[in-house]
Amino acid sequence: MVYKAAHNGLFVRKLHKKFSRPKERQRALNLHHADQRAAAAKLAANRNLLWADIQEYWKNQDEYIRQLALKHDKKEEWMRLQACRTGKYGRHRKISKYNAWLHARSLVLNEDLPVG
Repeated sequence: MVYKAAHNGLFVRKLHKKFSRPKERQRALNLHHADQRAAAAKLAANRNLLWADIQEYWKNQDEYIRQLALKHDKKEEWMRLQACRTGKYGRHRKISKYNAWLHARSLVLNEDLPVG
């Protein structure tokens, strides 16, 4: 703990930066509705461009996986699993009467609880 002299002559404790009070959060600018709409339109345009690029990447990736599968004489699904490092474990749950009953019972027991 470090003490420093205040302007009135009293010594004041100076806390470490870690323990000091957080700064006040800056408030968002009060924009007019037209400015808000313009900002929202810009975000939507950027989001659309991003998803267009992602879809193009997926298309190129699928084509490249097909080429690799033909080149190495493997099935396309196997090559996709190897390239994307995904597995089949837990992808599908076996349907049975017990699972259906258990699901219905859990809905009844949890209906008064909040979601989550």
